[in-house]
Amino acid sequence: MDERKLTEQELLLLSNYVYMDASTDGMTIGESIGRFKNAQGTFDENSVAKAGIGGGMSPKQAADLFTRMDAMPDSFRNLYPSRVKDDADFRGICFTDGKKDGGGGTVVFRGTGGTYDAWHDNVVGEYLPSTAIQKEAADFVRYDCMGFSDLTVTGHSKGGNLAMYTTVMCPASVAACVSFDGQGFSRAFLEAYAQAVETASGKIRSISAHNDFVNILLHSIAGEAVYAKNGAGGIDAHSSYYLLTENDFDENGNLTSLCAQSFGAWALSEVLSEMTDCMDILPEDGNEEISNLLAAYVAAIMSEDKGKEFEEAQIENAKLSTGQYLLGLLPGVRTCGQEVLRIDTFNKDAHTNRMEEAAVGFEHAGRRIADLAMRLEVLQNRIDPDEHVWFFVNRMVASLLERMNDHKVVLDTYANMLRQITELYVAKEQTLAAQIAGNA
Repeated sequence: MDERKLTEQELLLLSNYVYMDASTDGMTIGESIGRFKNAQGTFDENSVAKAGIGGGMSPKQAADLFTRMDAMPDSFRNLYPSRVKDDADFRGICFTDGKKDGGGGTVVFRGTGGTYDAWHDNVVGEYLPSTAIQKEAADFVRYDCMGFSDLTVTGHSKGGNLAMYTTVMCPASVAACVSFDGQGFSRAFLEAYAQAVETASGKIRSISAHNDFVNILLHSIAGEAVYAKNGAGGIDAHSSYYLLTENDFDENGNLTSLCAQSFGAWALSEVLSEMTDCMDILPEDGNEEISNLLAAYVAAIMSEDKGKEFEEAQIENAKLSTGQYLLGLLPGVRTCGQEVLRIDTFNKDAHTNRMEEAAVGFEHAGRRIADLAMRLEVLQNRIDPDEHVWFFVNRMVASLLERMNDHKVVLDTYANMLRQITELYVAKEQTLAAQIAGNA
């Protein structure tokens, strides 16, 4: 069998398939999905129920996915999972044309598996140069797939992020990367691996739904980014299934229904970019502390494996650590042998200057949101009420404006909090200075 590169349609099918537990079984794709046909030789909601459905898909959608996969040529259905690493937090599969080592292959990473640790790993990627699961993905390519070369890596959501990460970290093994709705990387990652990122970016193609809300997170490293149609909204704007079913492919299996990124996704990406930049300039470990607190909340909301007691304990610990960080920003106060208080004025100045920068950044982001909201309202007022789309568009715009206003309120709150902390610095310094003067 001649080796060939899989098409975008085939890569997207595999990126959906790895959400299924059935994908990890040691048999070809055709053999694996063939077990879930009904008596009539087709797939239905009942027949696929034991396939280990994941990725937010319903049994009906899973049946449709298997039907689409079963209609693919033999070269696709005969792909074999030569290497599999599967645990609660990580799943990576290397599909090849046969069972022998050597030659090319396609490595597919699953998106977030729904566990607490996996969701926590997503958020702390905001400040870490590399997360635990990203390192696990690189090790999978570097060691488990050692017998293969000229690899194509792919995946959806976190899977797309892992595909891009391994493209940077395993340049000798990875020839091409296609990321579906994959989020970006931290500034620390860009700084730590600047040369490797520059080299790898030309291999990376990012394909995202035009209204997807995950690919806009953090900093993109894709050399090419395109957007595809998605008629679904809400949480389904990030669905790998709808990215597959809402789009058209040419005779070569490549996407033809490309479009511009939606205004709402673009506006939100601008806001998030400003917020991320502000977090990056918080003094000392501020970015880490706030990210860990956000990670505790997000992981608790999105997972169910650890239990409520564990989740609440993690949130409380993160809140305590963040509070200690904020208190630690106050100037160093020490007692000498004579019980004389001394103020570490240099650190005070450094901290207040950085917090003022962050406060200004938050205010700037808030003004950007207000400006975008104003322009959006102008566009909204220009739509003719007699147009048949007016009601739908008006509702969508109103919802977006409400979300933008909420973000602005949060940013303004952050700015006020930072300025209040700065005022505490000044007040504390004045009080201690008066005490020192009194003891002199």
